[in-house]
Amino acid sequence: MTGTRISLGAAANRLFAAYGTSALTSGVSTSMTVSQTQTVASTSGAIETARFEVVSEVKTGQWTNAIMGQINYGAAGYVHGLAGVICAELDMPSGGVPAGKELIHSLRVNSIVPKDIPAACQFHS
Repeated sequence: MTGTRISLGAAANRLFAAYGTSALTSGVSTSMTVSQTQTVASTSGAIETARFEVVSEVKTGQWTNAIMGQINYGAAGYVHGLAGVICAELDMPSGGVPAGKELIHSLRVNSIVPKDIPAACQFHS
């Protein structure tokens, strides 16, 4: 599926925005669900349910985030249990996995010139 790219004319414009308010005192409040179901086995394909990408051939501003997550408790909010800006869960099959690696996160720094990556940021496997 392809389409025409939409250009935003001002920094305040949003391509997509969703705002919700919840008064729930129990249960789960979910603002958005994106789900993809794989229905055929594959050994050479790849699955990405959501992909967020910033493409820039020019210098970016003070910061650039493909994904930004934030929990804001304001002046009176607080945690009663767990709070996580990013939560990753991997549900494994009950019969085990015959091959592959199981990860809850995979971090990579790709650089055209390896010397551009500070030593403190280099990843080794």
